[in-house]
Amino acid sequence: MKASFVRWIFNCGLGSTAARRQHSAKPTLPESADASSASSRRALTDQLVDEPFLLRSYNGFTLIELLVVIAIIGILASLLLPALTRAKAKAQSTVCKNNLKQLQLAWEMYAGDNDGRIVGPNLLGDPSGYWQTIDGWVLGNAQRDRTDKNIKDGKLWNYTSTTRLYRCPSDRSKVKAHPDMVRFRSYSLEVTRVETYSWLHQPGERHGRGANLSFLDGHVDGHRWLFTPKRYVPGSGSPPVNALDRQDLMWLLDRTHQGQYRKRELGVP
Repeated sequence: MKASFVRWIFNCGLGSTAARRQHSAKPTLPESADASSASSRRALTDQLVDEPFLLRSYNGFTLIELLVVIAIIGILASLLLPALTRAKAKAQSTVCKNNLKQLQLAWEMYAGDNDGRIVGPNLLGDPSGYWQTIDGWVLGNAQRDRTDKNIKDGKLWNYTSTTRLYRCPSDRSKVKAHPDMVRFRSYSLEVTRVETYSWLHQPGERHGRGANLSFLDGHVDGHRWLFTPKRYVPGSGSPPVNALDRQDLMWLLDRTHQGQYRKRELGVP
């Protein structure tokens, strides 16, 4: 009887608030107990009254314990967040390279189906003051397109059939005059101005101050620029702003067929 009564007190002492209020009163002794055990019951009741911790219920942490937990979480976050950020950037760069590879394969398949004729951007100046593609791998202007129609009307759509290949996961650029709309396309076909050694368009720098590029021979490469941010100068060409920017331009130029000819035939470094 004594052991059974103690177990009942401990089990219910961890229960609901109503149960705890009920147990805060003096314990009720079983009515079925006989007179021979009255002294034992009185001794047990006196022990519970003298040792109230038996009925105590702990509902939460102390302030010091909470502060310690918060401090530990903060330390772990400071250690893990940079690594998680780098891992996310690496994953996005990998997806970007895969997109470029798929577009490169589509470009080559188009040439194979059209007697070796390749598709490029046929640009037309618009009276409104910006360039747009009128016939090529895509149409329109990525900075201003408000739908994916110009992607689907491009000559590579039959080989890609998905709009996600046209957009880098690291691209947060918005459509002009529509700050709530993310652009549908990140990639472009670009050339360099060999005659004047200048940028025709500034390259991207979305991946750790660098960019991913797909080349004519089919390989995809990532490169980190020596000088960032790249500064766009409106006009026919943007010359390098300093020596590091010139090295970036020459790195890209050396990987074009014109750059290879310049080095091989002219011996120009």
